[in-house]
Amino acid sequence: MSPDPRLSLARRLELESGPDLLDRWAAEHGFDEAWLVFREGVLTGLRSEPAQVLEIVERVRAASGAGLDSDHRGRLERLFAHALKACGRMKEADAAYARSWKLLDSSTPIERARTATGWSDTLALVGRAAEALEIAERGRQLLGRRDPVLRARIDGNLGTAYYLMGRLEDAAKEYRSARRRFLRAAHPIDAAVCAWNLGSASALPIRSGCPGARGGRLGHGSR
Repeated sequence: MSPDPRLSLARRLELESGPDLLDRWAAEHGFDEAWLVFREGVLTGLRSEPAQVLEIVERVRAASGAGLDSDHRGRLERLFAHALKACGRMKEADAAYARSWKLLDSSTPIERARTATGWSDTLALVGRAAEALEIAERGRQLLGRRDPVLRARIDGNLGTAYYLMGRLEDAAKEYRSARRRFLRAAHPIDAAVCAWNLGSASALPIRSGCPGARGGRLGHGSR
């Protein structure tokens, strides 16, 4: 029996979980639609049940990965990285984002930019600011004028990388840019986080003259 369509995507993932999940959904809806539902379910579920969603992604990845083309393997690896990061497994998340980046080498610029966004955030969270800066800059170059929300996330990640490097004026510039973009896209919570980070970057030189290791953080992955 199909689940009630009013159920959240995260709950639907739980009810229908299995290693053949994508195959079953693809048979019912077509692969592209099945992928979109799976992706949204994962991203929604990670907010409340990251360990459970990680387990689901691991099973689907093990069963479906070899049968997917490199583009979809790269996207699946990115979801795996998101789930690992949500569970605090940063070293593994870093490696998964790197695999996603390699698999998406011939994919569209926006798919590569999505991986760069999550990867740069992870690198910043573990204090590898120079690497985070490099990956975020590459993501911004790839993205160009596409997807203003994703661009805001990348700007925020650049701000965090600069913050961790002690380049506070550059950090403030990127946080301002991210905040403006989030406000224009009607994402007030993300904009508020940017404002908080901007305040930290602006006030810190007065208080201590040097940023601490836990700098301001947008904490955004990617879609």
